[in-house]
Amino acid sequence: MENASVSFFKKPLFWIILLAVVVFLGFGVYKYFALAKELSDIRTNPSKIQDIAKRENKKLVEEIGRLMELPKDEDPTVALVNDVERLKTQSFFTNAKNGDKVLIYTTAKKAILYRPSDGKVIEVAPVTIGGSATPSGQISQSRVVLRNATTVAGLAKKYEVELKSKASFATVVDRETSVNQDVTKTILVDLSGAKGQAAQDLAKALGLSLTDLPKNEGRPQASAEYLILLGTDKK
Repeated sequence: MENASVSFFKKPLFWIILLAVVVFLGFGVYKYFALAKELSDIRTNPSKIQDIAKRENKKLVEEIGRLMELPKDEDPTVALVNDVERLKTQSFFTNAKNGDKVLIYTTAKKAILYRPSDGKVIEVAPVTIGGSATPSGQISQSRVVLRNATTVAGLAKKYEVELKSKASFATVVDRETSVNQDVTKTILVDLSGAKGQAAQDLAKALGLSLTDLPKNEGRPQASAEYLILLGTDKK
């Protein structure tokens, strides 16, 4: 048995395993000291903290920019929601959770509530500029009518789930059935005809084309800013 143990230590496999263990431990020690040095730099160098915050904010803006159009040539002020109960009195934070981020664009006068954990925009609001920039009580809620322009039963109700997951600031006020049931591509209609920034933001969040109301479609009976005409691409 003793000879077997000795022969094992002489095998290449033993030295390979030993080398792997040494490398692993060495890498762990290196990472420990590297992290310790970085934490020390952060404590003693305020500019290091600012650099980290700038990188995180840039990444955050890029994430939200993939969901909606953001103001150009302006870096937002970014705030973290860490005590949501104190903010519930403001309608902007009605659906907020701790960990959400608020982006405030003072020049564009726009505030955005974003949830990094879900990767979605929760609220968009105009900003009232006073002593400090804070979201005003009036939220840019988007009232939407869903109109099924296919033969697929229950399509509007099904799409409402997708709508809320991508743009929770949008409220479905009615679901209708179109007289035309052969539409293939879903579209977003700005019923005001203005196709302003809010309409463009909603279209980008939903991944829909923003168009005029088709001539063979009537206006919704319900009071709304937008009509989504559902095609077979959403079945």
